[in-house]
Amino acid sequence: METIKTNIDNLEYAISEKIVNIQEGEELGALELYHVLNKLQKSIKSLQEEVKTNAIVEIGNDVVLKGYDVKMKNGATRYIFTGIKRHQELQKQVKDFEAMSKQAYLSMQKGMQVASEDGEEIELPKVMRNADSISITLAK
Repeated sequence: METIKTNIDNLEYAISEKIVNIQEGEELGALELYHVLNKLQKSIKSLQEEVKTNAIVEIGNDVVLKGYDVKMKNGATRYIFTGIKRHQELQKQVKDFEAMSKQAYLSMQKGMQVASEDGEEIELPKVMRNADSISITLAK
């Protein structure tokens, strides 16, 4: 187990060194390092899933491990309504309302007045934008 910890410490050190070198304009570019970190993240996530079942068995009750509280959380219960006709009808109404409200927002952005077919004011949605992200997929 100590070897794994040493390897992890060495990896963390190497990554932080790479980041410093990038900031100083040396070695890998930020994009190449991002790609390497992305691959590492996927590998670590896969390894984590492999040991998860055994880790849950080891936890039993809540434990303290090297200064960290480790707790097991039960999985959530989810209800699936997609096969219920009434639910599908309501979902369609929601989608239609959202489309109308979105179109009203876009029209208002262009300086146009917005109202429903009945002449009523359409409530506009709050708009938030996600941060830009980077997608990495295997090239074909």
